Amino acid sequence: LLSGGGFRLLARTTEAASGAAQQRWVGSAKWKAPGVPYKVYHPSIQEPEQKLPIKGIVDGPAKYIPPNFRHQQYVEALRSGEYLGEDYPYNFLGRTMWSTRRYNAIYHPIPVDASSSTGILFHARLNVWSVEWYEQGKQRIRWFRAQYGFERAKRNAEDFRRSLVQAGRVDNRRTEREARQHQIQAYAA
Repeated sequence: LLSGGGFRLLARTTEAASGAAQQRWVGSAKWKAPGVPYKVYHPSIQEPEQKLPIKGIVDGPAKYIPPNFRHQQYVEALRSGEYLGEDYPYNFLGRTMWSTRRYNAIYHPIPVDASSSTGILFHARLNVWSVEWYEQGKQRIRWFRAQYGFERAKRNAEDFRRSLVQAGRVDNRRTEREARQHQIQAYAA
């Protein structure tokens, strides 16, 4: 047993490997001996929950998936470290990074305050969704208040825009036939 110089050598063992003697130092030394692997520290793995496992059949012609079966599989995958989350490795980032990141790449392909439909915008200061379209050469805007439900107002705005397009009231969405009929009506008036 030797000590001194800021590190301790606890034991020295000699092992014979392929005719040559290897020296292995065991202890809290700050260096690694040649031929000896580094010690790998694994993350702690939680013990399984003390519950009866739910049994289910996920393959074959007679599938049986009882309630909470998928949740149990998900919890077990998290516990064992086999599943690190849909957004891995971004789910390990700190709060400062998440505050600048606008959306989760898996669950929300676009931000929640944006719509995939054309001409639908969210105005955060006013807390309203707006639908903008051109009708007979004039810009029209209709507001949908998000005071009583953010998703509800977004859905109503998208439905309204869809009904405008189906009715042919949006100038750039008219078919050739609808545009020609509109032109004939304008000449007749």
